[in-house]
Amino acid sequence: MSRFVDSVPSPESPLPKQVIVLSLGRNGTVGLWKALKVLGYKAYHMTDTIGSIAHMKMFREALEPRAFGRGEPWERHDFDKWLGDYNALTDIPGYLMEELVAAYPEALFILTARDEDAWCRSVKNTFQPVGVALRRFPLVQLRHISAWTAAFSDMADALCAQLWGPWAPEDSEGLEHARQLYREHNAKAVELVPSDRLLVVRLEDGLSWDTICPFLGKPVPDVPYPRENDPKQFMKTTYDHIYQAVASSAMTTLAVLVPVLSVSIWYMKA
Repeated sequence: MSRFVDSVPSPESPLPKQVIVLSLGRNGTVGLWKALKVLGYKAYHMTDTIGSIAHMKMFREALEPRAFGRGEPWERHDFDKWLGDYNALTDIPGYLMEELVAAYPEALFILTARDEDAWCRSVKNTFQPVGVALRRFPLVQLRHISAWTAAFSDMADALCAQLWGPWAPEDSEGLEHARQLYREHNAKAVELVPSDRLLVVRLEDGLSWDTICPFLGKPVPDVPYPRENDPKQFMKTTYDHIYQAVASSAMTTLAVLVPVLSVSIWYMKA
């Protein structure tokens, strides 16, 4: 089966991965992404993914083996086509942990975690409503006329399959599946990565420059540590992209419909 990533040219000099944050989303990953950029890294986050149709397509393909049991797990040369311009990865590695640890064993790894109940509450206020919205009007219809919405929905389908299992995002069983996934993911990270290459941080203990800089061998910057985004900010960022896609699709649809309707009216009057 042909893959989109196979049509993407290989970069001449992909950046080695220096830092990979293995945490699932809603664990301080936005703050870490911003912090790594302050420290001079070229850091990648889901925000970068949803800004590019090609990146969303590649994320979907990378997720398919574990989400749907289709295809082979991605390897380093595949990831380099997608992430070759970055040397630090946040947010997305949580959903591709085993593959990325195998692809870039030379990196330093960070795992942030929080109380399970607190994480589930955050997921319920962010990932869950987005998952529900993608199954309803108008987004179900828009995926057929908007390239961005189609790519976003396809990517989200794979993420939902991994997060909620066979259940719908709004089902209580789906949230329990996510809880179990979260528990197993955090335990697996500790097993998978050598202890001298892994920094584990409990958010309840605080995430700050003093926490990450010694591990990364970086001096502490003379600026405040970036503030984590709350659920409202997550929803605003996500829906801003969706609204832009809706507006673009509406203009495209009108551009097609107006000439067709004009010809139809002329024909009926003739």
